[in-house]
Amino acid sequence: MPDRTNCSGKCVDLQTGGSEASDEPLNCGACGHACLAGQVCSKGVCVDGGCPDGNQSANDKCMDRLHDPSYCGGSVCPSDWVCNGGTCAAVCGHGLTSCDRSCVNPRVDPKNCGSCYTACAAGEDCVDGACHKGCSPSQTACGGTCIDTRSNAANCGACGHACSGGQVCMNGACADSCSSDYVMASGGCFRNRNDARYCGFGSDCTLQGAVCNGKGQCASACVEDLVSCDSSCVNTRVDPGNCGACNAKCDAGQACVDGVCQSGCARDQTSCSGTCTSLRADAVNCGGCGKACLAGQVCFEGACVTGGCNASDYTLVNNACFQTLSDGRHCGGSQDCTISNQVCNGAQCDLSCSPGLVSCDSSCVNVRTDPHNCGACYITCASGTCNDGVCAK
Repeated sequence: MPDRTNCSGKCVDLQTGGSEASDEPLNCGACGHACLAGQVCSKGVCVDGGCPDGNQSANDKCMDRLHDPSYCGGSVCPSDWVCNGGTCAAVCGHGLTSCDRSCVNPRVDPKNCGSCYTACAAGEDCVDGACHKGCSPSQTACGGTCIDTRSNAANCGACGHACSGGQVCMNGACADSCSSDYVMASGGCFRNRNDARYCGFGSDCTLQGAVCNGKGQCASACVEDLVSCDSSCVNTRVDPGNCGACNAKCDAGQACVDGVCQSGCARDQTSCSGTCTSLRADAVNCGGCGKACLAGQVCFEGACVTGGCNASDYTLVNNACFQTLSDGRHCGGSQDCTISNQVCNGAQCDLSCSPGLVSCDSSCVNVRTDPHNCGACYITCASGTCNDGVCAK
C-alpha cells in the first residue's frame, strides 16, 4: 500500500510504528526506530503523555479510530468494508473518498489533498483540495501548527498568549468559564451548534465533507439564513468574525450589526454616561438619560408605570419590562444572545430566527406587527400600532 514501508520484509505504517493495532511501535518514523518505555508513536514521532488529537492508544501506538480500518472505532473492519468516521461501513459517506479503505475528505485532508496519496509538504494545509502554505482563513500558524486562537487555551487570541490555570479560552479571550451556549473541551469553548470542528458533541464535520448546520449536526447544507464559512454555519448579520461576509472580522470593541462593523452602541440603544442602554427598558434611564422611575414603578416602553408590565408578552426584569421571547439581551429573562453572536428566537438563543421572523439587533421580530420594527428594522410607529408592516395613523 502507498502509505506503508517495507521494514525487514513487513509492511509497516511509520506513522504508528507497526502494521496492525496489536503490534508494538518498533518502527516509529523510520525502520528500527523503537519508542522508549512510557512513550507512544504519534504521526511518526515518539511522544510522552499519551496520544494527541483525539486518537486512541493501542499497544503504545496512536491509532486513528475515525479512519483506520484496522482500528475503526476500536474494531477491525471486514476486509471489503471501509472506516467511515469511526464506523465500519460498506461505502464512505457523502463527500468522502476511500483511500486504502479509509474514508477521507480530499478537500481538507493534507495526506490525500485533492486525490488519494497526494500529500501536502510540511507547513502546508489542504484547502479546497489544493495544498497551500499557511493556514485556512479561520486559523493561525503558531509554532508551525495551524490552530484556532478563538478556542485554544495555550494561544488564546494570539500565539503564545496562554490562559492561567483553570481558565478557558472563549472567542479569543480568557474567561473563568464558557457561556451557557458553548461547550468546553481541552480548555477551549466551542459553539457546538455551528463549530465545524466540534459539532454537536465533538464531531469534526470537515472530515466528512460536511458543514455544522447550526443545530449541532453535520449536514450537507446550513439551515435557512446561515452561511457556511470554513464549514461552520454562521449568521453574517451578527457574527463579528464573519461580518457581512466570511472571515470579515470586526476590530476589537466593534459589534456586527446587519452585516456591518460599527463602534459605539447598537441602534436600539443609547449611550448614557458612557454605557449603552435601552431607554425603552431601563428604570434609571426610562425614556431618556437620567430619567429614573420612582420607587414601586417599572419602565415599560420608555415610560415609568405602576402595577407591573402592561402587556402579557412582557416580563419584569430588574424593574424594567422586556419581551423575553424575542429580546436579544434578555432572552428567556436571563440570557444575552449578543455575547455569543446569536439571536433570541422564542426565548432561546439561536443562530437564526424562525420562518416569518426577522433579526433586528439579535431580536427575532415580526416586522408586520412590531411597532418598533414596522415593515423593516428600526422603523418605529408614533401611534404604537403596526398593521401588515405599515404604521397606523
